[in-house]
Amino acid sequence: MAQNAKPRNDSSSPDLNSLLVRGREFVDAGEYGEALAIYEEAATLDDTNARIFSSIGYLQSSQENFSAAVDAYQKAIAIEENNAEFHYALGYALANLERYDEAATAYERSTDINANRVNAYLGLGVVKLRQEKYEEALGAFEQVVSREPDNWQVLESMGSVFIELERYSDAIATLQKAAELAPNSGTVQLNLGVALFNTGKPEEGLAAFERAARLDRDNGELYFQLGDLYKSMDNIDRALEYYRQAERVQPDLIETQAAIGEILIEKEDFLEAIVALRQATQQQPDNADAHYNMGLALLGREREDEAIEYFEKALELYRQQDDREGVENAEAQLDELD
Repeated sequence: MAQNAKPRNDSSSPDLNSLLVRGREFVDAGEYGEALAIYEEAATLDDTNARIFSSIGYLQSSQENFSAAVDAYQKAIAIEENNAEFHYALGYALANLERYDEAATAYERSTDINANRVNAYLGLGVVKLRQEKYEEALGAFEQVVSREPDNWQVLESMGSVFIELERYSDAIATLQKAAELAPNSGTVQLNLGVALFNTGKPEEGLAAFERAARLDRDNGELYFQLGDLYKSMDNIDRALEYYRQAERVQPDLIETQAAIGEILIEKEDFLEAIVALRQATQQQPDNADAHYNMGLALLGREREDEAIEYFEKALELYRQQDDREGVENAEAQLDELD
């Protein structure tokens, strides 16, 4: 019988300790793949050390291997059930897998263990928001603000929730506070503009939109949203201006060409619309509206045979997507061209 054999679960083992030291060195150096291999080896030496499994979970999450991270954090929790950090990390991994109900449960468990775990309330709010459970999201965000009253990002999220709930006065008050704390945030101004516009204050709303554009000049998505807003107000010239700006600052924003093409059709600039929509249909081959609008643009140039091809493709896509109105519109165009 070997007298020097080391017990499997002896965390005081020099071999295990040296592995953990090396693992930490790799983590500190940002060499996560090497660190992961070290911690996985350590887990074979000590399968009762929750911290080893939580480290594995952290490293897997850092490499976006969220399924493996969930497995590791569940093992850590099985060993150390009342660790709020582990439950929070599990919730984060589950949320990234879009397993929102399970993520919410993990975040809630984290806050049950530690009522001041702000990040868990924040994660819970985000998950509920993604599930469109707005009242529950609001409750979670309020827990954050009660502990961090100057957290402008959470105030901005609350403002967005109030807008979804059509509680526009509450949205304005919340977003104005966020704007005081973060005067250089374009997205806060954008949301504030939406809330103001919906309370019958169009001039103030438009002023907020313009502030948003000045504050965040390199944000293509923000310009795109502004284009959508002006389009909803039937201001197609201003909408086109913002869509063009989105195109300039973020050329890879694939929604932009379809939006530009649609506006150009309204302006009866069919040739330019064809150029934009050709890009849109190439970038988004499943975008039924882009194909339909391409048909309209080609029809505007009296290129009927090509228009028919695009209307037929749009009809096929509308049927696949169960878009009844789209089907009716495409069929009507094809009937006229028959």
